[in-house]
Amino acid sequence: MSTGSTGAASRHRSRAVWVASDTFGAMTARPAEPVPDADPDEAAVAAAALREYREWVAKGRPGAVSHEEAMAELLGDDQ
Repeated sequence: MSTGSTGAASRHRSRAVWVASDTFGAMTARPAEPVPDADPDEAAVAAAALREYREWVAKGRPGAVSHEEAMAELLGDDQ
């Protein structure tokens, strides 16, 4: 039986960070600041955009172009 490491752990490199113990203590001494709730206006805008997208899909995606057509328009017809 082989003693070499050939498992999944050997295929993935870990990313360790060395931090001095006093620095780590300072980093963890105070609690994390609370994350503010999402802006209600932002949530309303997102909901409206999703609603408009679903309506567009339901109508058969009028005005949609193929990837090739979009790339030709964006990059020029000579590409």
